Amino acid sequence: QRLESPATAKSAVSSSAHAAAKRLLDMAMSEAPSLVTSDQDAGAQRRTPPAESSHTPSGKRVSMDKSRLTASASNVAAERSMNGLRVLVVDDLVMNRKILARKFTRGPFKALEWRVDQASNGEQALEMIEQAKSDAAAEQPYDVVVLDEVMSEAHGVLLGHEVCEKLREQEATQSPTDDRRLLIIGCSGNVTQRDTEQYATSGMDIVWGKPVPPPSQLYSDVYQAWRSCVYSRSLLRK
Repeated sequence: QRLESPATAKSAVSSSAHAAAKRLLDMAMSEAPSLVTSDQDAGAQRRTPPAESSHTPSGKRVSMDKSRLTASASNVAAERSMNGLRVLVVDDLVMNRKILARKFTRGPFKALEWRVDQASNGEQALEMIEQAKSDAAAEQPYDVVVLDEVMSEAHGVLLGHEVCEKLREQEATQSPTDDRRLLIIGCSGNVTQRDTEQYATSGMDIVWGKPVPPPSQLYSDVYQAWRSCVYSRSLLRK
């Protein structure tokens, strides 16, 4: 096999290198426009603000903030309306009445300055509630009633849930402009599932067993139930 001369080989290498360089330049030129266009689009996207929509994260935050403000205002209104309530504790045992009356005037309830009265049976309770209601100009009507279930020790004939039923019947027939609704609490040693269902059916808002729960739970239960009462009254006014 014949070998090429050094000059011929050098010329061939030079031509090959030149052709390769030209191919690389052509390839770079063909790709350059797309790269420039991509950078320009990216720049345009950075400069163009995102379109507003009702589903943007900021819109969700605003909506959530309004909900929180509304809920907070409702909570404040409920707490303020709990100040100075008049409460009637109904139980046939003096000691039970004293214990509940003490709990409603101390601890978390102290700042509310509740006025607590006592009745020994359901019949007496109905008389006291009616008297306070009919003489509303001189007496503050009752806001909260706590009912024992069996009050035979004080010769009570009516059971606690029967007293509750009568009170709810009276509310159903009162004037449409009278939006008062008693917060009625059952407090009994009989708290089986059947008993509690009967209490709830009669219209009681809360049911406590005996011995009564700690003050923190009493307050929490009363607050939640009273808040519902305030909401119901606001609906009646609309």
